[in-house]
Amino acid sequence: MTARIALFYYAVFLSAGVYNTIFPVWLHERGLSLAEVSLVLSVPIAVKLLVDPLMGALADRTGWRKRLVVGLVAATALCNALFALAHTFPQILGVALLSGLFWSAVMPLGDSIVSRRLALTPVPYGRARSFGSLSKLTTSAIAGAVAVVLADAAIVLLVACYVVALMVVSLALPADDVHTPGKPRSSAASPHPLDADPPRAALLVMLAVALVLGAHALLYAVGSLYWTSLGFSSTTIALFWAAALLAEIVVFLLSDRAGLRRIAPATLVAIGAIAGIVRWLGLTVATDPIAIAGLQALQGATLAGVNVALMRYVTEKVSPLMASRTFGRVAAISHGLVPLSVTIVAGPLLAGIGAAVFGLGAVLCATALAMVAIAVRIAARAKPARTVSAA
Repeated sequence: MTARIALFYYAVFLSAGVYNTIFPVWLHERGLSLAEVSLVLSVPIAVKLLVDPLMGALADRTGWRKRLVVGLVAATALCNALFALAHTFPQILGVALLSGLFWSAVMPLGDSIVSRRLALTPVPYGRARSFGSLSKLTTSAIAGAVAVVLADAAIVLLVACYVVALMVVSLALPADDVHTPGKPRSSAASPHPLDADPPRAALLVMLAVALVLGAHALLYAVGSLYWTSLGFSSTTIALFWAAALLAEIVVFLLSDRAGLRRIAPATLVAIGAIAGIVRWLGLTVATDPIAIAGLQALQGATLAGVNVALMRYVTEKVSPLMASRTFGRVAAISHGLVPLSVTIVAGPLLAGIGAAVFGLGAVLCATALAMVAIAVRIAARAKPARTVSAA
């Protein structure tokens, strides 16, 4: 099962990595302006606000998690094939909207399937999830080189990657449960976890996760531009990104160790938030390449650690009947609302205040840290009441 889950993450991030590397180059080749390219790239982010929670709710109601993922990946492959027929900006924007609508919920739905499997059978999630980071590390460089050579044929490669993802998803993911929609399954984990946090505490933890993860959009939006302005070569900048991805992989692999598994999910989120504060504040002043690489390595805590916390929290403390919508709501904020907002303001802020723009990431992480602290207090106060009630 670990190998199948690892294969799923590798395939999904393979498609996403190729898309992020090749698609902007293809849009430029089509003659789109920078403003038009930005708008096309922002569409898949914007649709997550609506699509991810809705698809999560649908999956929880029907139990059709794998079937939905397979259908969504297939529809995405078809939509990306339509790019070959799109020549004008409105046509490309329309296809990008369709593609984003279908692809948006694939990852949160896949995470919910993995979460349900973890609740039934202990699986080293960190080891499996590390293949997603490994996929990003290997495919970005390869896809970038291929995009330069292939030019218009880039869409063929893009569609091929989604077709591969479709086959992997179809074979690797566990089958949907056979059950009456909306009712507990005898073979699944209890629909009401005994150690569940109060709703307000759970909401605060999930919001904190979304803010820490969403803060990364700041670096994705202007990180390379800023480092270029400091005079770093593209090779050096690629090494900065590689340091972050390698740190992700290391933390994912270490997270399966017994000692680290004893760390509470909320504590992992707090550690990620603290690391985020250090990382973003450090980037406001760091100009030495060694220092920048070191700050980038904190992504092991800010991204991998927080992703592990999210998976463990949902698996241990959220009803399996609510898992898909929980992942969907977190994704809507962490990969939708926050990145969209940050992307809009990051460019103008970089032009106006320079490296101080990274302070916005520190603000998001500090807010997340405060949310976790409040959530822990709420949960601690609720424990005596639950103990008395049980007695």
